[in-house]
Amino acid sequence: MPAYNACEATVFDVTDGDPGDEVLGLSSVEWGEEAEVSEYTDNTTGCTKAALAGPITRDGQLTVNLQDGAEKGKLPFRAGQTKTLQVHIDQTGNNYWELEVLITAVQDYNHDLNSADPVQATFPFRINTPPVGHGTLAEDSGS
Repeated sequence: MPAYNACEATVFDVTDGDPGDEVLGLSSVEWGEEAEVSEYTDNTTGCTKAALAGPITRDGQLTVNLQDGAEKGKLPFRAGQTKTLQVHIDQTGNNYWELEVLITAVQDYNHDLNSADPVQATFPFRINTPPVGHGTLAEDSGS
């Protein structure tokens, strides 16, 4: 289950500086994190089981309606791109997550059967650094 899931968020690509370009047509954004777990047996008793947390993997995806905006039909991302994204949770401009991501694929690239126009695409990503919360989200930032 994703740690963050929103269909009402606004995402800006701030790779080239802030303010960035809004990702038009955003249908949803979600991400989560998971620690690799290694189980072991206590060597003093031989029977007590325990677990150690290993590296944390953070990944998610953006789904974009490609029929919206001035760049209608154009893919906003390509696999292999590294981007800095701001995920705004409200309209104040103060409360947002900042994520450095690697776009890992372009998936579910759907086209209209009648016109052959692109309709929607999903962009899975890997988060390279811990998400940084701003505004009311600052206390939720983690490492």
